Amino acid sequence: MLHSFRTTLLFVLLSIQVSSQDDHTMHHQDKLDNDMQHDSHLITSGPIGVMGDHMHHKGTFMFSYRYMKMNMSGMYANSSIVGESEVLTDFVIVPSTMSMSMHMLGGMYAVSNDVTIMAMANYSTNDMSLKMRSGTEFETESNGFGDLKLAILAKLFAKDNYTSHLTIGTSIPTGNLEKRDQTPMSENALLAYPMQLGSGTWDPFVGFTIAGIESSLIWGVQSQFQYRISKNDMEYALGNQFIMTSWLGYKTSEHLNFTLRASFEDHGSISGSNPEMNPMMMPLFNTENSGQRRVNLYAGTNWLINDGPFKGTRIGIEGGQTVYQNVDGIQMNQGFQFTTGIQFVFGSSH
Repeated sequence: MLHSFRTTLLFVLLSIQVSSQDDHTMHHQDKLDNDMQHDSHLITSGPIGVMGDHMHHKGTFMFSYRYMKMNMSGMYANSSIVGESEVLTDFVIVPSTMSMSMHMLGGMYAVSNDVTIMAMANYSTNDMSLKMRSGTEFETESNGFGDLKLAILAKLFAKDNYTSHLTIGTSIPTGNLEKRDQTPMSENALLAYPMQLGSGTWDPFVGFTIAGIESSLIWGVQSQFQYRISKNDMEYALGNQFIMTSWLGYKTSEHLNFTLRASFEDHGSISGSNPEMNPMMMPLFNTENSGQRRVNLYAGTNWLINDGPFKGTRIGIEGGQTVYQNVDGIQMNQGFQFTTGIQFVFGSSH
């Protein structure tokens, strides 16, 4: 995880060095700002599944809504599938499937050509099907608001066909950590770590994004590192998180583009543990079964409305699949993911 932080820091330092070597006049720089800021949100934006991929021109607002769906099924040990019967030799309960649905509301405002502020809130619903060693099957559910994220996007440099920015922010612990549901063992059982809605801690993060366009080709790379400062009131801390993603798109017209994206995720293990969770009951109660590395592949499309009363509206769809995963201990197998959303921009750039 320290290596992941160093990777993000290296990208930032290289960007600053390039910026210091680039001798643009103020007039030329302002022109680039206007062109890139206007174009980056429109048809040359990144996939809808990427957050904070662009900045805006001074005085511009953007509101967004995204819906994300993710499914999990079966169990993994390291990088291999494990059968339910094998898991039940060591645990009383094994999870069979899990689905997560998330509604995300976001807002961005450009206080200047060089600085954009961003906020993101989410509401999620988690459903899990489980099986006991005795053969009894049951389901649990949790839902509610998750952690709120606030961030500042600061431009590092802009050239004729690409731009780069730094993201600095934090997540605010607004998600519930004590979600409960009825199970065969209890009418008010505490649910496992993945079914809880937040981290319970203030978690700063830093990211770097570079994106551009070459004729009809759109490209971008983004990395982000999130750090858990301390344990929460439940006596545990989620692991640090590093995500790197890159995308390539093709603009077929001023209204439509298609994108391909790959991402690498490194989620650290949970430190500490909630004393109410018996680690012998099920794999997801045991913090030794946390921490994973995954590679995901996605395909998507963006459609822009650039005239009429809905000018500045972008509709995006992206779907993908985990193609490689290596987990610590025994964890659920992550599968298909789907994101769709709409973004509306208004202000001085329109």
